[in-house]
Amino acid sequence: KQAKSLDKIMAELDSFIGMKSIKEAIRRLAVQVVFMQQRLQLGIGSSEPMSLNIVLTGNPGTGKTTIARKMGEMFKAIGLLPTDNVIEVSRNQMVGKYMGETPKLVNSLCDRAMGGILFIDEAYTLYDADGGNGDKFGKEAVEALMKRMEDDKGKFVVIAAGYRKEMETFLKINPGLESRFTHRLNIEDYTEMELVEIFKSLARKKQYVLPETTEAVLIDTIHHLCMNKNRSFGNAREIRSLFDNTISQLSMRVSAIPPSLLSERDYQVIEPADIPAPMPNQFSPHP
Repeated sequence: KQAKSLDKIMAELDSFIGMKSIKEAIRRLAVQVVFMQQRLQLGIGSSEPMSLNIVLTGNPGTGKTTIARKMGEMFKAIGLLPTDNVIEVSRNQMVGKYMGETPKLVNSLCDRAMGGILFIDEAYTLYDADGGNGDKFGKEAVEALMKRMEDDKGKFVVIAAGYRKEMETFLKINPGLESRFTHRLNIEDYTEMELVEIFKSLARKKQYVLPETTEAVLIDTIHHLCMNKNRSFGNAREIRSLFDNTISQLSMRVSAIPPSLLSERDYQVIEPADIPAPMPNQFSPHP
């Protein structure tokens, strides 16, 4: 596939709804990397390859995986990495069931990520300090990962993602771990109006029409979801689910209309009644 230019990647990033602070952070990161590379070319400063590893925090459904893939494209475009491959992993793929298995798993994943990005989702689950016997295998995984980040510095990028608070705790489990991550990026939750925009964008893509009366109900429904959200609230994921349920209600309503009375409009217009009412206490805060 043809490599994308940095301008094209940045334009795609800008087209994402919301994410203002992360877009700015990524732009600054790109500028910094290019600056450091230019210094290297001029023979100024350290000649060792630039090491870059990122802690990416944010709640569910804020787009951490999407952002990691975008960074893969960006790092390739600016010549930091030879490929835009992003190997997405979680604890299950990194932590073995018996002694000696974990380092092999971690090394194999790092080998696959060479020249690209190793994206560890919910990285804080790698090491469960409260787990019985102190989570020996999780500790092994962290140590094996740290060794590879040191031995292959500059040859691949590690992006460790998860909830902000848990990631802060995770980085403190080993004195050398925090120092290996050079950048911290955080994705904010979407605002209510950004979530409304995400719903409208899904509708547009699928060629549905949203009259003003329906939009008013949608705004009210999303406001209710946001007022009652807890930490497991899925942001954009929640809206995709709301959209799917809306289309399900629309199809049920249209299927009840006699065929002779149906028009093309019935297959396109989302009526207020199609927006599912929020479930009471759907995301009620934990007691």
